[in-house]
Amino acid sequence: MLINHKRGDIFFTRSPMWIARVFSKVESFWSPDDRAPYDHCGIIIDEFGTIFESDWSVKTNNLYNEHAGKQILVLRYKEFTDLKFIDAYGHILKHKGQWYPLWRLVLHALRLAKFIHWENVICSELVVQYLDYLTNDLRFRSWYGWNPDDLFDYLENHKDYEIVFNGRI
Repeated sequence: MLINHKRGDIFFTRSPMWIARVFSKVESFWSPDDRAPYDHCGIIIDEFGTIFESDWSVKTNNLYNEHAGKQILVLRYKEFTDLKFIDAYGHILKHKGQWYPLWRLVLHALRLAKFIHWENVICSELVVQYLDYLTNDLRFRSWYGWNPDDLFDYLENHKDYEIVFNGRI
């Protein structure tokens, strides 16, 4: 199934990997709504479904190949422009090729990741840094420490974002 996504949209998904399941349980524990429906997120960078994500390393993949059969939520920032995208994406490209910081998952579990960090980012921190440059939302200025559920909870009913797709691909 093809999604009506555009460059600049962000996506959330749920990974079948055991480490993601453990992380999801921890996210649920800290979540105000006691749930964490998504444990991974990234940025769609073109109309073909090319994505930029932190998944073992920060790299490009294809949404349809990498996340086939998974539940996907795609959100679009309503004030999106190509110029904003070029600026925001240009700023986060510095992370391309970085290894996924597995050690930071412990800090996230203890809610210390926003205080103790390095340059390497997990998936949600990459997306929040992108949104910091894309939007004028001051909440994104401090992008270390965000986990996928924190970001999902914040954006789920946010007036500046619209749901483009919610289902399986």
